[in-house]
Amino acid sequence: MDPYRPDGEGDWPEYPQGLQSEGVLGDPVDEMLARRVAHRFLADPAIGSGHVVVAVQNRVVILEGRLDSRRARDAAGQQAWAIPGVFDVSNRLLVPD
Repeated sequence: MDPYRPDGEGDWPEYPQGLQSEGVLGDPVDEMLARRVAHRFLADPAIGSGHVVVAVQNRVVILEGRLDSRRARDAAGQQAWAIPGVFDVSNRLLVPD
């Protein structure tokens, strides 16, 4: 069950393997922001593949995991910043040297 679809149904696509989205339970705004960031990542081919965890706490997006390139890491940070309501982005994504 998708944690952002309480009834298990809706228009949200299933997350592909390697992408997770988390909001702080009990804060619907943080949960909504996490969903929006994750869906932007799915739609952006520049982000590519890897393992990304999107967490939001007090409107601050925290990105953790691993992506294939610095370009993908930068694109992920830009997509997170582009979401209205995001106060800050902590981009902790790792890329190969």
